[in-house]
Amino acid sequence: MQNVVCLTKFAVLPKMYEALSLKQLSTEELGRLQSEPVLYSPFDTVMIRVKDTNISLHQFSSFNPLLHTPNLYVELAKIQNEKDLMKFIEIYGLPLGISKSTSTNCTEELIAITEMDTLDFFEELAQFSDLLSLWYYILNNEPIQRNFSFIVDGKVVSTETKDPKQIIATVLNSKRSWTESIESYGEKISLCIRFKNLFEVAYFQLMNAVLNKKPLRRCEECNSIFEVVHESQKFCPPRLGRKRSTCENTYRVRKRRQRQKEKNNRI
Repeated sequence: MQNVVCLTKFAVLPKMYEALSLKQLSTEELGRLQSEPVLYSPFDTVMIRVKDTNISLHQFSSFNPLLHTPNLYVELAKIQNEKDLMKFIEIYGLPLGISKSTSTNCTEELIAITEMDTLDFFEELAQFSDLLSLWYYILNNEPIQRNFSFIVDGKVVSTETKDPKQIIATVLNSKRSWTESIESYGEKISLCIRFKNLFEVAYFQLMNAVLNKKPLRRCEECNSIFEVVHESQKFCPPRLGRKRSTCENTYRVRKRRQRQKEKNNRI
């Protein structure tokens, strides 16, 4: 992503997120949610929100998604349940939903997502994860193990009836909702990007990985897809703020315990 400048930063509010079922909300809060049908469904049971929306965003950590989290798209795809989701949120913030923003200077913006419907999130996640998996099979010349279907402009496109590469292109084009502009930034004229949420970041990064054929592998510990940075890499890369890969650490601890157990059994 050379000469691409991200003008959006995302705030992370550790220990400030709570998950609530609709049954826990007050009558006033339920009334407000019912007035926002785009974000909240009558079938939804859980929402995640920031406990205090009156906070100043500048009091908390923030990150530039293209500079600090180049592998966010594969981290997002690793989420399988609400426990995984809460771990992700504590590191990267809410990936989707209602946002609060403030300008940091004349061009940059700091965004915090304050409320998210988990039903909407997992529906979007399923489509994104499937797209990443489909590209993984194509990139590595592996047999596509099942039918993949996606909803584009209200219509279903499927690998049963359409070329997989055409599907990748069609879905990525439909997800290009971020804002791009050519601007004089610093001492250069650059392509500047603005994002509204982390799903836009993930689709942008996946698009870049597809166009540049970035190598993808499966982690030897968790079996998730990750982008290869160096040829000897076997595990998912470190998460934001970490120096070591969590998967690599888990693998090494498990192997050490296994060797110790085998040693004790021989005694």
